[in-house]
Amino acid sequence: MVMKPRYRLHTDGALSLVYCPPDYFQVHLVRCKQFLTRHRATPARACKPMDPERIKAGLRMKGVTPAAIAEQLGVSTPTMSQVISGRSVSARIRNRIAEILGKPVDEIWPPAKKPPLRRTKAQLARAAA
Repeated sequence: MVMKPRYRLHTDGALSLVYCPPDYFQVHLVRCKQFLTRHRATPARACKPMDPERIKAGLRMKGVTPAAIAEQLGVSTPTMSQVISGRSVSARIRNRIAEILGKPVDEIWPPAKKPPLRRTKAQLARAAA
């Protein structure tokens, strides 16, 4: 039985080889390139906000709780929860969370697309005059 190589795709987009038979290495290099071109992160994936549970897990991994940050910043715990979930916006809280996680704010909470501006007929008439 021939053993095939096994690959692992990491959350950061990196690809690692788990196992590769010695005689299969050249084929592995070609397959690796093919795999990465097929599974490369698209802009739609890159702009997706972090899940609130992942934000909380990241904070816990750094040894900090949302309640501790709330106390440090002088805000209530429900306010922290709302900012983490994206229901509320506070630049001060977001900056502190991003600083602790070591990521840019835009990576955790990407900027929302602004709706196109619409003019009323009266505004259009004034602009044309």
